[in-house]
Formats: sequence, structure tokens, C-alpha cells
Amino acid sequence: MRNRILQKTFWTSEEILELELYERLLFLGMTNYADDDGIIKTSPKSLKAKIFPADNIKIAAIESSLLKM
Repeated sequence: MRNRILQKTFWTSEEILELELYERLLFLGMTNYADDDGIIKTSPKSLKAKIFPADNIKIAAIESSLLKM
């Protein structure tokens, strides 16, 4: 398994700045769970369970966020 390194330009990227805070966390969480080829199953329920297990984020919000990315 490969370690993922977050570039400091992530925080000032125009594309990232347009996302809501939880959407940025979703993006980072998806990066952590993606395999070495960058592939991840984009099931909103699965992503909610993995990335936001203790947070009150609606599955519908994750679904709409995935469409923005």
C-alpha cells in the first residue's frame, strides 16, 4: 500500500476552494481509501461509513458532492 502525500497547493487550488468544507474532507478521505491505481468504489453509503462515521452528514449530500467532483 502506498502512502498518500497531500501537496500544500491543495489548500489554495481554485477547484478545491469552490468545495464546501465537508466536500474537501470527502475528497481527502476518498484519496486515503483509493487503491494504488486511484480507484475507489463511490457508493455514498460506503463513503459515509468510512469517512464520516460519527458526523451528521446526509447520504444525499455525499451523492450531490460526488457529482461536483
